[in-house]
Amino acid sequence: ASATAAPAGDADAAVQAVIDYYQAINQQQYDAAYMLWANNGAASGQTLDQFKQGFAQTAAAQDIAVKNARVVVSAADPKSATFVGTIDNPGMYATYLTGATADVAERVELRDAKKANAVVKEVAIPEFGALTLEARGLHLKLVNLKRPLRAGERIDVMLVNEAQVKTRISAVVAAR
Repeated sequence: ASATAAPAGDADAAVQAVIDYYQAINQQQYDAAYMLWANNGAASGQTLDQFKQGFAQTAAAQDIAVKNARVVVSAADPKSATFVGTIDNPGMYATYLTGATADVAERVELRDAKKANAVVKEVAIPEFGALTLEARGLHLKLVNLKRPLRAGERIDVMLVNEAQVKTRISAVVAAR
């Protein structure tokens, strides 16, 4: 037997369902999030009350934080910089870093220095775990800086996960 690809509309609907689910949780609309599960929530394996209780201590879905966030401007290429730090995921589900943006750069790319600085599509941040971004490993590269960055200034980087949930991180520009 051969596998048949799902129609594009089905894939689009699935992606939209995940986005709607996280938005409902972030807005504390647990009834709406519950109903996005199959069979009006029954597929979650929980009653609505159990489902709601599971979010009693949740500030936001996929509530990540970054420690030691800093940006290092390349001495060899002053039009680029590297964002490093440790992304903590206190949640009970893994999340995937799929992109980032920064007003100070034309684009931001997820790269892996251990793989010839190759662009990476996504990287997992494990449940109850952390992902360390470092210049000699996985990192975010700010490409084509729009202006020179000064040591000590703070810039904002917007991290994006697989559900298109955005997290603003303030990073300090490190001295060279």
